[in-house]
Order: sequence, then structure tokens, then C-alpha cells
Amino acid sequence: MESEQPRQSKPSSGAPETGSGSDVQRIVEQLRSRISEHEIAPGSKLKEQDIAREFGVSRTKVREALAALEIRGFVARTPNRGAVARRLELSQVFEIYDVREVLEGLAVRRAVENGRREIWAELLAEADGAFEERVLAGELHLYEKLFQRFRKEVIDAAANPVLTDMLDSVRDQTNVTLRRVVMLPGRAEQGLRNLRLALEAMKAGDAAGAERLRRNGIREAIAALKHYQRFVL
Repeated sequence: MESEQPRQSKPSSGAPETGSGSDVQRIVEQLRSRISEHEIAPGSKLKEQDIAREFGVSRTKVREALAALEIRGFVARTPNRGAVARRLELSQVFEIYDVREVLEGLAVRRAVENGRREIWAELLAEADGAFEERVLAGELHLYEKLFQRFRKEVIDAAANPVLTDMLDSVRDQTNVTLRRVVMLPGRAEQGLRNLRLALEAMKAGDAAGAERLRRNGIREAIAALKHYQRFVL
């Protein structure tokens, strides 16, 4: 069954959007978020008329937005159905994780090379024993929040817009899978341990070591995903 089309979008809290480019970008960002969070279920049809009505734009702008989402891997066009939210095959999920390993490793290396060691020490202190106890007690939202901050600080410190765009695309396509992996037996504990090891290397200014450790951490996540794939995917 097709999922219900996206709800009425909330007005932005900032300055009003103006112009064709801003309208298209607004549609792209909101649909990207909904697809990546599975608010729009994989395989759901994206009806141009409904989207145009929701955002108050022409169908031409909707087509532009859907074309942009197709290029970024969020939308697929199928014969006789038009645009649908892309459904990732199992092989594609693993391919994306392979790319994520390389990209995140590179981002960590560049972040260390660009300095700012104090932020890594701060994050390391936050991920202490008391924090781990709370995570293992079931407060997985703390784990996710810490990783989100780690990712933001790494991307900011790496200061590479091309790398940022690529990481955002990879992350968006696997958002739901990432959350499910964290819930697997032992994954939160293992992931936190790997994060601390990487932060230790980053704090010490060891760019190569930090890259290696971050990539190892993602490989372990891939191994867990493969082992429990029928429960996660």
C-alpha cells in the first residue's frame, strides 16, 4: 500500500523563500528528509500534483525537485508509475557502507590535520564511564546525539565542502539503518569503545591512526549488519 503523501509543510522560521531556485531547494530538502527518515516509505509514489499543492508551487518546479532527488539517489523513476521513493536493495546498503568507510576515514584525517585538538578532548571526556553506563542502560538517544556531534565537529574541522556533500548523501540514504544497527546486541558498547579509540588518536594529533580506527569502527558495524541483516533491513 502506498504511504500517505507528506503532510502540510511548516513555514520556515527564517526569511520567506523567494524565487524559483529557493522553491525547488525547499522541496528537495523537505522530501529528502522525509524519505531518509522513512516518513515517506520506500516504494511510495510521489505524486506531482499533491506535492505542488502542498508547497504552493507549479508542477514544473516539482519536476525539477524530483530530478534533483533522483540524481542524489532518493528517488527512482519507474515505467507507468513515475517517481517513487527509492527502495535500497541489500547489496546497495553494503555498497553505501563501503563508501561511508572511506569518506569518514578521510574526513577524520583532514579534521586532525587541520588542528583544533581541544574539541576531541572535550568529546572524549563526554564519552566517559558514566556516559557508557547510561547508554548500556538503554539511553541510546545519548549515543546517537554524541555521534551526531562528533560527525558535525569532524565535518566542520575537515573544511571540505565536496566531502561534506558526499557524506551528507551517504548518511541520508542510511539514516534508518544506522539507528537499527545501534540497537543490535553489543553494538552501542562496541561503537562507543571504537569512538573513544578514534578520539584518543585525534586528541594526540595522530591523523593516520585516527583514520584507521574510524574505518575499523565502520567495518565492525558492517559485520554486525551482515550478521543481523534479516532483522535490520
